[in-house]
Amino acid sequence: MTEIVKSDLRHITYGRDGVAQTIELPMFKVARVIVDPHEAFGAPIVSRTGTRIRDILSLYHAREDLRDIAYDFELTVDEVRDVIAAQAASAGD
Repeated sequence: MTEIVKSDLRHITYGRDGVAQTIELPMFKVARVIVDPHEAFGAPIVSRTGTRIRDILSLYHAREDLRDIAYDFELTVDEVRDVIAAQAASAGD
């Protein structure tokens, strides 16, 4: 198996049945963001709080203060900044 595939596979957690359970999205550096089909209908969420990434971005695009967004979702400001930065980086692809 190539190193690229091995490094990508480490982002997947498996259940006891051997089936993939969650995928951690590596583009986030501070916030641990996962996709779990059993949480938020499979939408990306901050794993610590269950906050959907789209909800964070929605408030950001509505020009809410980062501290208010963090407070509303029980996140750190650094986690909010990380979500915004990852979204901006992916928009540039």
